[in-house]
Amino acid sequence: MTVANNLIGTNVDGTAAIPNGLGGVKIVGNAFANTIGPGNVISGNASPVADGVSIGGKVWEPNVVVGNIIGPARDLSTNLGNWRTAIVVDSTRYDPEYPEQVATVGPGNVLGFALEDGVSITGSCEKVQLFGNSIGLAQDPSNASSWIPMGNGRDGVRIGTSGVSPTDPTTSGHLIGGTTAQDRNVISANGTTMPPGGSGIHLATSSATNITIQGNVIGRDGVNLADHGNSRDGITITGGGNNTIGGVSPAAANVIAGNGRNGVKITAGGNGWANLILGNSIFGNHKLEDGLGIDLDYDQEGIDPADNVTPGPDPNTAYANYGQNAPVVGSGPSAPHYDPITGNLVVDWTLDTAPSTPVTIQFFTSDAAGFAGNGEGARSSGPSPS
Repeated sequence: MTVANNLIGTNVDGTAAIPNGLGGVKIVGNAFANTIGPGNVISGNASPVADGVSIGGKVWEPNVVVGNIIGPARDLSTNLGNWRTAIVVDSTRYDPEYPEQVATVGPGNVLGFALEDGVSITGSCEKVQLFGNSIGLAQDPSNASSWIPMGNGRDGVRIGTSGVSPTDPTTSGHLIGGTTAQDRNVISANGTTMPPGGSGIHLATSSATNITIQGNVIGRDGVNLADHGNSRDGITITGGGNNTIGGVSPAAANVIAGNGRNGVKITAGGNGWANLILGNSIFGNHKLEDGLGIDLDYDQEGIDPADNVTPGPDPNTAYANYGQNAPVVGSGPSAPHYDPITGNLVVDWTLDTAPSTPVTIQFFTSDAAGFAGNGEGARSSGPSPS
């Protein structure tokens, strides 16, 4: 079934709410291979259980949400946010080998003004592809150089619900973004109403695993010219492990900038290790409170001591990414310097890590130091030695 070009929860002009009590569109009872969009305005639905779009059940083929306005008025100028979340997905596969995705969300959805999240992937949901959407910030249809903030109340994208809990169902295999311009999500200006704010993307359960986040703009506008930060972190991982932010290819890099606290925050506990953060452009964060480009949770918020001065095993499984230390760049005679003979920039550095552990070191430059003099990493300086 295709549901397209409707006004669901608004008047005939798409400018004012006429709420449906239980939400906009619901796919339940193991229905599959349905398409919601393009051209729907699904806004103004108001009750404590009202989502814009809700997808559940077991599927043989993915359900698709494409090209809708969910939360704003038709011209994007007015807040007609749905009460709870713009899109909720809680689907699994009948066959563990098929289909490749249980749902695809994108391209072309504009998701904003929800009281909770822009997109919520919850339960034991597996293999959602989320690409090409504007979540919390959208281009003005009447002025291509202008962007309209429409932040969702909590997170732009939230995967899981309950934090570090061994009883959480595993949610895995999701792809947020991709390596082409068409795949890129703009996830900005979220965390507007629910204390303590929200992140652009929040892996909010320790059972969130094997999730790839790449090619997105998180905290800025879609052409990466101005900050529209999420109020907490660009990306938060609450105890989840084996996730990838960025990648080896330059096209996989996320731009994570202008956010309220950290660019990336990984909390300790649960399974909060083996998260790969690679090749991203991270700069200009901690706009609202102290933060770092990447903060691995340890004994304290912010800059941590070297793990070898803390009692306990090294690497320490109680800490995010096993308490991996940051590289230390040389100072004094060993400070970075230009070598006139080779024409190269020479950087001396040390890294305290577990013996016989292969590591990859990436070099970045930034225009200014971040919080407490620590840099973030705006621009890659080239290939990475391993």
